[in-house]
Amino acid sequence: ITFTGAFGNAAKLKLALNVLTNLSFAASLEALLLAKAMGLPQELFEEGGQATTMLNPLLMQYLSPYKMPAEVFRSANLQAYMRGRMEIAQKVLGLALQMAHDHGIAMPVTGLVAQLLAKVYGVYDDALR
Repeated sequence: ITFTGAFGNAAKLKLALNVLTNLSFAASLEALLLAKAMGLPQELFEEGGQATTMLNPLLMQYLSPYKMPAEVFRSANLQAYMRGRMEIAQKVLGLALQMAHDHGIAMPVTGLVAQLLAKVYGVYDDALR
């Protein structure tokens, strides 16, 4: 448990950490796709990422569906689950961008990731990609 001090700090911390999580998901997916495009197996990418501590358990869990056969990954049940996760991320990143605007800071990477969440979460819907 982390003591966050004044009332409201826990929510602010959660929002900031959720931004970090979603940007990390996007970065790890792009890196995995590059590795695969260059002919590296996902297992080697993951082993190297863990050995260098760049892939933590959360990112490993996030990347796990990319090991599934395409028909499983695109199944209605898994797609419904991924869509739900994506919708939560849309709300979180939207709120973060609004907070950034209200506080006079730019978050261009967050803005870009917010536009690419269907790809980040593996949601197969042509209207979203």
